[in-house]
Amino acid sequence: MPEELPGTVSTTARALIVEDEPNLLELLTASLELSGFTTRGAPEAGAALAALDGFTPDIAVLDVTLPGRSGLDLAGDLRGVVPGLPVLFLTARDTVQDRVAGFRAGADDYVTEPFSLEEVVLRLNAILRRSGALEPGGAEPLRYADLELDEEGHEVRRSGVPVGLSPTDVQHQWT
Repeated sequence: MPEELPGTVSTTARALIVEDEPNLLELLTASLELSGFTTRGAPEAGAALAALDGFTPDIAVLDVTLPGRSGLDLAGDLRGVVPGLPVLFLTARDTVQDRVAGFRAGADDYVTEPFSLEEVVLRLNAILRRSGALEPGGAEPLRYADLELDEEGHEVRRSGVPVGLSPTDVQHQWT
């Protein structure tokens, strides 16, 4: 598997990404795959619904402004096929009214452009943990190169070897 993006959490979750801007769709798909997600991408609502054939996502990343049908409406359509599907809206629409409309449409989170890929991945993992798609304690450790941080076990390993931490290090890190 390719090296993960720095600071991201490993996962085996499946993500449906619906974005009409081809370069952004490609960037999101590649970034999520580097972070351990299995992805399907679609440029519009019809293709997103067709992508569900043989693919049941654990989470959807939707643009609000899509050709033909809004991402706000698509969220409801997707939940009609995959009940309880968590949704993160990732969009340039950034007014308070836009965010309120997103949450009224059932968003679990709403991120506006420009955005940090690392933050998007972490938000997706947080939503998946809350939704139960990622079991608590079953989440993979945070990884950067050969360094691993196991937040559940309060352990740090470098190349698989435990790194001794003083009580002050542990207290400072996890409080």
